Amino acid sequence: MLLLFLTGWLTMTGVLTGTFMMFACLAMSRSIFGLLGSGTNPAAQAYVADRTSQAERQSEIAFITSGFSVGTVIGPAFAAALVATLGLLSPLLLTAVIAFTMSALIWFRLPEEREPVTDATQFEEIPGARGLWRSGPVLPFLVFAVCLSLTTGVLTQVFVFSVMDKLGVSGKEAAQFTGPAFTVGALAVLLAQLVLIPRLKLKNKTLMWGGCLPLLAGALLMVFANDYANLILAQFCIGLGQGLARPGFSSGASLAVSPQLQGNVAGLVISANGMGFIITPFFGLFVYEYVNPHLPFIFCAGLLSFMILYARFGLKDGVGEPDEEADAV
Repeated sequence: MLLLFLTGWLTMTGVLTGTFMMFACLAMSRSIFGLLGSGTNPAAQAYVADRTSQAERQSEIAFITSGFSVGTVIGPAFAAALVATLGLLSPLLLTAVIAFTMSALIWFRLPEEREPVTDATQFEEIPGARGLWRSGPVLPFLVFAVCLSLTTGVLTQVFVFSVMDKLGVSGKEAAQFTGPAFTVGALAVLLAQLVLIPRLKLKNKTLMWGGCLPLLAGALLMVFANDYANLILAQFCIGLGQGLARPGFSSGASLAVSPQLQGNVAGLVISANGMGFIITPFFGLFVYEYVNPHLPFIFCAGLLSFMILYARFGLKDGVGEPDEEADAV
């Protein structure tokens, strides 16, 4: 992020010239982030999984997932506010400062002082990490994760343009409407992951298909919403659905493998989470602009209907759920 900031600053001040050189520096900066920075999320999830029992894992993974989820939702709105007040490159510099601060806190305040907790009964061993993504216990959760990523990516990225068209505002004015809407969505994520999941203690399978229900409601609301109140309600439904479904498949995949493979499965889950966001700029926004503005939301509604049936009837009972007898021991 610091290299991105420096590249932008040198280009805007005229020191760095030439489109190819500028693009090469930007690409190199993003490649460093993708190669190294992308490991922070699965490392955090694996750290939690290594230090929790089966019964604790769902609520603890939900807790840490809430941070990533809220950041994903409010990040674009926060960046837009920074650009409007402090300048175009301010989000890059602030992100670099935050990353450096977090690195220092992790290094000094999160040492490896105790051994990971080992459950009394080991899970069925999957021979080696190679090919883990296509193993029977893990693949269904990854399929669901990719579908959810695609759905939430479309709903999040197209939402801004839908607000502009439905309310008749320009891009700069739209930030005044999208910012509060994304904040409501973030609060719904926190409600689901910090309040509902610990209290309800639902099965991971139930969280997965149950979380798709408010997401489906939010997608359908986006088709018919013509005022700001309904757009806010749609964001609340989308946030609530994400908050329920993501810990469901993350915890389910973690519980489906042995303790030795927690880092591997966490990396697979996070990778699946990001796949949809790679596709959505080329699919959701293109379809919205050049085909039909309602079609991305109708597509999401159809995909979510499939995901409800897939999670409800396609996942085997007991897979990715805690072993109560082992925790009792």
